Amino acid sequence: MIQKPTFATGHRERLRQRFQRAGRHSLSDHELIELLLTYAIPRRDTKSIAKLALKKFRSIRSLLNQPIDELQLINGIGPESALLIASVQACLQRSLEQKVRRARKISSPDMVADFVRAELANQMQECIMVLCLDGARRLVHHAIVAKGALQQVSFVPREILRPAIVANATAIILVHSHPSSDAVPSETDLQATHRLRDLAAELGIEMVDHLIVGPDGVFSLSTGKLL
Repeated sequence: MIQKPTFATGHRERLRQRFQRAGRHSLSDHELIELLLTYAIPRRDTKSIAKLALKKFRSIRSLLNQPIDELQLINGIGPESALLIASVQACLQRSLEQKVRRARKISSPDMVADFVRAELANQMQECIMVLCLDGARRLVHHAIVAKGALQQVSFVPREILRPAIVANATAIILVHSHPSSDAVPSETDLQATHRLRDLAAELGIEMVDHLIVGPDGVFSLSTGKLL
C-alpha cells in the first residue's frame, strides 16, 4: 500500500523545492532554520521549533553561535539537532578562516572582521585572541590566549606575545571580546593596547591593530571605527 504524504512531509518538500529553485532569498529566517531541522528531526513539525528558537536567540547569527548545551534548552531541539546546528556554524567558521589564510595580504581590519566575530561570538566570557602575521601580512597562526569573566579578562603580555614568537611572526592583530557590552574600547583597553604595542615593538613585532568584538560589531582601534 502506497502511503500518502502527510501535510508535514508535503510542507517539507515544498520548502526544499523553493530553496532549490530560488535559494535562501525565497525563505524567511524561521523557514531556513525549519528546513535545517528537518534533517535531524524526521517525523515532527519543525516550524514551531524554529520559531521558538529564533524568538529566544533573536537572530540566525545568534542561534548559530550558541553552545550545544544552550541549544538543547529549546523544547524540541535534542542532541542531534544541536549537533547539526553547531556543525553548520563550524563549517562557516572554517570557511572564513580559509578565506583569511588564503589572502595574499591582510591590508585592512575589514578583511578579518567576519572571521574574528565568528571565532569569538559564541564565547560567554571575555576572551583575548591573537592573529599572527608574517612579513607579507599573511595569517600564519591564530589562537585564543586568555579567557576571563563575563566582563573582564587579564591582559598578560607574556601569554599574548608567546604565540607570535613561536610562529616567528613579524606582526600581530590583537582581538578581544565584549560579550555583554558594545564594542567601544574602555580606558583599560586603550592602556593595554599602548602597553602591548610597546612591548611587542621591543621584540621586533608590530601590533597592526586591536579589534574589539561586541554584539553590535567589531571596533578597530587603528581606524577608530565600528566595522
